[in-house]
Formats: sequence, structure tokens, C-alpha cells
Amino acid sequence: MAALLAKKQVIRYFSSKAALTTIKARNLRVSEASTFNDPFEFSLVWPRQNGVEVPHDWLRKGMDVRVRVLCVCDPDRLKPNGDVLMWSHYADKHTGFRIHFLKDFLARRAELSWDVEYEDVVPPVDPDHIGGFGLGARDTEAFEALSLALRAKGSFWSYEEESRFFFQKRKCHFDRRRKFHYLRLPARAITRVDAGLHTSQRDFGRMRRLLDSPDLAHVAFYKTEKVLGRFAVAYSAIRESKRASKKHPLGPLEGAV
Repeated sequence: MAALLAKKQVIRYFSSKAALTTIKARNLRVSEASTFNDPFEFSLVWPRQNGVEVPHDWLRKGMDVRVRVLCVCDPDRLKPNGDVLMWSHYADKHTGFRIHFLKDFLARRAELSWDVEYEDVVPPVDPDHIGGFGLGARDTEAFEALSLALRAKGSFWSYEEESRFFFQKRKCHFDRRRKFHYLRLPARAITRVDAGLHTSQRDFGRMRRLLDSPDLAHVAFYKTEKVLGRFAVAYSAIRESKRASKKHPLGPLEGAV
């Protein structure tokens, strides 16, 4: 079971610039909660005595002080052709890349991790339960109350099949020039890179040269293609991983993923 978990992978979509920087610098950027593109992200609703629910941004502000977050996609949970939307929204309209990482690498460094649960309403939280809650708190009621907000997202985002990893800010590295926190990324944590439908030849060539590094020889390199007659994409191998079989463990080489 441990060996199987160690091989499980997650994926993240990038613009070309961000993907090339991630591979070249071996740094994986993690984000502040307040920078997320969903205005409902990490929302809390506190019920009042008269029954009126009041939204609060207390959690989001508190997270910015102490926590950094990484959002990834679980390829085993992606709906058929859900990856087309992910490419459109997170890989700069199919001009970027998506990178596959070992899930175990992230899980070992994260304080918490959850698969997102998609809801139609914001989970209500009793403020009496959360007091001085923080990561690692022993108060199980507080933990459960806040975990609802940490993993809940509007049902209209369900195509993402997102997983989240939460890292203590003080354990992350900080890029003083570009003003963001990151994780150092060992080569062994990278398993595969996919180029988008509209990735430029220039960026494609740059990525290919980066992957020619000896310590990245194990990383598979794929190109996205349209499936004739269908609203779907397929992935054809430019370079197989030296450790991979002909049928890649993250999906077939032909047909929609």
C-alpha cells in the first residue's frame, strides 16, 4: 500500500512562463488565501441568535498570516474531458503546460491536505467552536468546524476535482524579488510534463531542453492533441519516462483522459 501511495500523482496547470520557471528553478509556488480567484474561497458563515447568517473573512485573513496553500488536480477524479476546461482556465488558454508531481512529496511536507468537497451553500460555523484555532490544534470540534470551510467550494467548480495542501508559512521559502513563498522541488518529485494545444514552438523547445537535464531523464514529456470529431483532447508521447510502461499510468496515449 505504501509503495502504491508513493507512486500516486497530482497535476497542476501553468502558464508557459510559470511552468518553465518551476522546472528551471525547481521551485513550486504556494499561495496566500486572499489571492484565490473565487470570492467565496475559505468563507465562513456565523449564525446569529435571530437566525440571520453573517459572512466573515476572518479565516482568510488568518490564513494569510500563517498558512500557504497549493491547489492541484487529482487525475483519477477528473471527469471525462474536464481537463479541457482546466487547460482553458489555468494554462493560459491551452498555451501553457501541466506538470505532474508525486503526491507523496507534497503530503509529507503539508500540515493538512484535503480533497475539495463541492457544495451549494457555505457551511455554517459556530464561532464558539473555533476560538483560538490554529493548524495542529487539539480541539477536535474546532478542527472539524474549520475544516468544513477549508475544503468546501461552490458546486460550479466541481469540474476541477481539486485537492488542497496546506503548508506552514514559516516552513516555506520566500522569493524576495518576486514576493511569493515556494517549496523547493526535488527532481524526483516531477514525473511528467504535458504541453498544451497552443503552446508555442519556442516555449515547447525551451521545456524540452530543460527536461534534457540528466536528473530529469525520468520525466515523461507529452503533447496535447485534439481528438478528431470529438470535444476532447488526447496525449501523445514525445518522450516516455524511463520508468514508465508504454501505457502511461496516468492515462492512455490515445482518446480522452
